[in-house]
Amino acid sequence: MLHPVLERDRRATVSYLAGAAQRLAGLLPQLEVDADIEVLHRFRVELRRIRTALKALGQFLPVADVAELADECRWLAGRSGGLRDLDVFLQRLTDYAESLDSDPAVRTLRRALTRMRYRERRALLSSCRSLRAHRLMQRLQSLAELSPYNPGWPARAVNRDVLRHALGSVLRRGRAISDLSEPLELHELRKRCKRLRYLLEMHAPDGDEPEIVAAIRRMRKLQNVLGDYQDFATHAQLLQ
Repeated sequence: MLHPVLERDRRATVSYLAGAAQRLAGLLPQLEVDADIEVLHRFRVELRRIRTALKALGQFLPVADVAELADECRWLAGRSGGLRDLDVFLQRLTDYAESLDSDPAVRTLRRALTRMRYRERRALLSSCRSLRAHRLMQRLQSLAELSPYNPGWPARAVNRDVLRHALGSVLRRGRAISDLSEPLELHELRKRCKRLRYLLEMHAPDGDEPEIVAAIRRMRKLQNVLGDYQDFATHAQLLQ
């Protein structure tokens, strides 16, 4: 019989990983039909959620080759990064140059971005259809078979310590930011904010902990600001 605190700790992890893996599997067919930017975003988010949990809790999970599984999630998410950047740029281009759509330079830019998007989409679909991706999805689906009673779990609750470590990482990065910070430094802070938010989500799946829900809301707002800044930096590089 597990102690209630220990069982709650393990069940939060199991439910989080299994749910993300199931949602990811449901999104793959939608990518095939060239769905809108939101589907790609959700696809990337689920991969990041799984990878974050595997990286943060890997040594405590009764799962074989956790580090390698996390790396495979990173590989597939990375294959979608170029398409995501181009989709966001094309979406924002309407806002950037709404009154200039008749300008030949803007039309030329839009055509160039569309061609680049076509290539990136083909590359992503090729990766998603590969044997490597198929094996990854099989391994992720096996996460649904995890149980709080499986052998291999630690004998103590660990999620609180993992959260404390993630929070410390965000605070250290945040305190180092200044007016002179480079885009890469802000991007690193944004990534750590995402990791902390995903780990917080693990502990408030039903919104039953108001303090955690409020913290997640604040993290999203900060991520949105950092995300806009990163998009502008990425679009400047694409234009160059």
